[in-house]
Amino acid sequence: MLATVGAALDALTGEVVGLLSPPAIPALAPEVSVLAVRAGLAGLGGFVGVQPSPRAELHARRIDAEVVVRVRAADEAALLAAEAQAARDIVAADPALLRRRGILRLERVTDPPASTLAGAPLARDLRFAVRFEHRPLPTDSEGVLGAVPQDVTLSAALTRTGRLRYATEMLTSPLGDFDAVDGGNAGTAGAWTHDAAAQEIVQTGTRRGGTDGLSPDKTGTYLVLRSAAAGGDLADFHLQAELRSDGPGGIGLVFGFRGPQDFAFALLEEPAIRVIGRRAGGAGAFLALGGQDPARGFPTAQWLRLRLLVEGGRVELTLNEAVVLAGADPALAGSAGRVGFFCRNNGAARFRHFKLSSL
Repeated sequence: MLATVGAALDALTGEVVGLLSPPAIPALAPEVSVLAVRAGLAGLGGFVGVQPSPRAELHARRIDAEVVVRVRAADEAALLAAEAQAARDIVAADPALLRRRGILRLERVTDPPASTLAGAPLARDLRFAVRFEHRPLPTDSEGVLGAVPQDVTLSAALTRTGRLRYATEMLTSPLGDFDAVDGGNAGTAGAWTHDAAAQEIVQTGTRRGGTDGLSPDKTGTYLVLRSAAAGGDLADFHLQAELRSDGPGGIGLVFGFRGPQDFAFALLEEPAIRVIGRRAGGAGAFLALGGQDPARGFPTAQWLRLRLLVEGGRVELTLNEAVVLAGADPALAGSAGRVGFFCRNNGAARFRHFKLSSL
């Protein structure tokens, strides 16, 4: 069976972790994160052969990804040593070993100038461009191949590139680049803080307003990127973010934000709501076409990879590389505004990645 893109990314993360030498202090082990650049199928529509025992089809995905290895240490000297060791573990690895692990191509990406990331402990990122083939081995016998699967429809967000406007991994506090704004009139006010030890943004307020259930009338608390930090307001863009909720409520993104009464949003809400909607003059509205799922929410206590693509009035939201919502509305075409995070009745929200590109 063909594995999902998310499973391939998880497998690549595990393979990179397996290359790294364990540090003397386990708490300072390197952290590995993987961001997909593009995804496709290997072989013929993903079919790459037959495994003799147990007899079963072999399927594979190929992923081009950016791998970020964050090394940490208590002081500058130890950080330099940790960086050198991690680079040696990956770049100097035996090519045959890399291929056995599915890593077909690996290149270090240098971000000049290399700088130490403040905090306790000190940290520095190493970035690599990787091509990875995920070919999981079947454990159960299957029947005879009846048809070759055609390539699946991938998110357009996986293949779109643009001009980078803003990016942060939350290693140091980015709050000076954002404005915290509240909407609604129930619950406690939004409380957005930077956790220096975890290197995350945390939100603990329960602000909410509007209507529960499948409705476009949703308000809460927002952390919105300032126009100056993004180089101006945007109408067409690609936004990547990592977020999680350790409890119920709503979590997601806002865009086209011009104030608490005028914005669009993509919200995942427990127990079972996913919706893209917009507000104009304080009144909520669904998209003219699509953008609703009344049967699924999101998994709590898990990091979620969201990608939001907005272009020409068309909106697409992916969750862990799978398209979960898509729609369009002429009212959004050319409607520039700010972008940011959205919490509704959710006092257990965390955020650790934000990357915005204009199209």
